[in-house]
Amino acid sequence: MYDPITDKNILLCDMAEFLDERGKGIRSTGKIHNKPVEDNEGNIYFVSMSNGSGPNTFDYTSWRGGHWMKYDPKANKMEDMGLVDQGIGCYPLAIDKKRGYLFGIGFTGYFYRFDLKTHITRNFGRVSNWDICRDISAMMKAMYL
Repeated sequence: MYDPITDKNILLCDMAEFLDERGKGIRSTGKIHNKPVEDNEGNIYFVSMSNGSGPNTFDYTSWRGGHWMKYDPKANKMEDMGLVDQGIGCYPLAIDKKRGYLFGIGFTGYFYRFDLKTHITRNFGRVSNWDICRDISAMMKAMYL
């Protein structure tokens, strides 16, 4: 988090440690690859990503996958809401504040919806043929037509 008063970045959370990936001999979470989204209460959501974090000797397929994450800035609390899919993280991310859903597209082209109330992920299938989709607005529009 950037603090404009001190002109410094502050580490809110080491995600690999938070997700209990350290010391396991696996690829670990090392970044966020999507623009975080915010709900009406000020909570911030994102999906964790690996993209090769960890020593090169680790099998790249050992990463468990991206997690739907929630950060409550009022309480300064991070929450892991669950795995998107085995070995998958999301590039674009969108929120439907009214219905309480997060939407993401995995780097393999699959379209996911996460229910913020039930914490259930639904895979709607491939929407991109091995070309990384970075714009989710057209997919969301199709869901509600």
